[in-house]
Amino acid sequence: MTEQYFTGVKVGDRVWSCVYGWGYIDDISEPCFRVMYDVKNEWERFESTGKAETFQLQTLFWDEVTIIPPPKPKRMVKKELQGWVFEGSIGKTFSNFAALPDSLPATLTWEEEE
Repeated sequence: MTEQYFTGVKVGDRVWSCVYGWGYIDDISEPCFRVMYDVKNEWERFESTGKAETFQLQTLFWDEVTIIPPPKPKRMVKKELQGWVFEGSIGKTFSNFAALPDSLPATLTWEEEE
């Protein structure tokens, strides 16, 4: 988007604010202009960049901006399983049932979606 988003504005032009919704330009005092909102008695002054004089992000546009929020991310939870590790015929094995001769205490930890 260009730095000078609002060039050639005229009194009466309709604009849309992410904060207040629809409004119209009712006063132009270079380098700024004032927007009156359809919400009763609300107004703001803007620079040609679409940024309010008091806020440094662009919140004003020529048309409505639709923001589609992402779904809540799945929460990862830590899981833990206590058990024993022993050396068997197929290598090291984890058991959470019972300690076997020559087994060592062990804990398996991982994260998974809740």
